[in-house]
Amino acid sequence: MVKVMLWLAIIVSGWILFSPFARENGSRPLTEQVNFPVADLQAGEVQIVEWLNRPLVIAHRTDEQEALIEAADAVLYRDAYSRTSVQPDFAENALRSGTSNWFVSLGLGTGMGCALVYKPPSEPPSNELFVGNKWNGGFVDGCDNTYYDLAGRVYVDQSARLNLPIPNWALIEGQIILKPQ
Repeated sequence: MVKVMLWLAIIVSGWILFSPFARENGSRPLTEQVNFPVADLQAGEVQIVEWLNRPLVIAHRTDEQEALIEAADAVLYRDAYSRTSVQPDFAENALRSGTSNWFVSLGLGTGMGCALVYKPPSEPPSNELFVGNKWNGGFVDGCDNTYYDLAGRVYVDQSARLNLPIPNWALIEGQIILKPQ
């Protein structure tokens, strides 16, 4: 009887100690809706919040940024039309969004999985890819310097191969609402 109780105690202790590592980054599946207030986020601003223990990028794009995304030359991107992207059906367009002036994405690069840093239009990269092409603002992976545009599309000749993943979300009454998957 003592042996059984000892083994049971070891198993329970192991479960308690190691269960936080059972999922990548200690995350849990999204089973209920999560809201992020964005009414105060002005056009041209980007906010990075935490969602399921990971960064989430919320960008409120200007009309000029939208126009530049839609007019961008497809040869600048590895997957300009997001054919291999992880995204809901509503994001299958150049802006990768169901609400054109808003962009929501997981805030980790698709190469090494490091946190993204927002680079506004006033801080163009020194990469020769952008010589002669207007920098519209976008994101850079903090580890491998992979660049993404404001629609989360990865540029050509970058180490990452995939566009940023888009969660299932909606904008309702000044809040970004992440829906259960």
